[in-house]
Amino acid sequence: QHFLKPMMQNLQSVEPLESLNPTNEIIGLLQDWTTNRQSARTLDDIFNKLPFTEDGFTYFRMEDFYSFLKKNNWDMDKVKTGNLVKRLENIFVEETRMTIKKQQPRLIKIKTMKKIEASTSKEPYQQDHF
Repeated sequence: QHFLKPMMQNLQSVEPLESLNPTNEIIGLLQDWTTNRQSARTLDDIFNKLPFTEDGFTYFRMEDFYSFLKKNNWDMDKVKTGNLVKRLENIFVEETRMTIKKQQPRLIKIKTMKKIEASTSKEPYQQDHF
């Protein structure tokens, strides 16, 4: 107590950056996975590790999304990641089974996320004449 008391008097609480919150990070990666990559043309393409979008919903296999996360330096284990996806309010709908090529894989069903279009500044560049 003699050593710790002086150290504890100057203790400051620092909140982490909101962008480093696992929930915000996984939402960004989920949006990237479902909108900024090649998507499945038919439901059968889910077996090609692609998300499929139809009627306002996107379907994908969790193991395919988790592989994408690992390639993007995601360090949470698969079970915790699945629980995090399940808790995404206004995004996660359900885990379901659908018949595809005589198989019934488990699919994650989420509300389709909007693609964020890249935009450029409207500011004109200063043109110097040489």
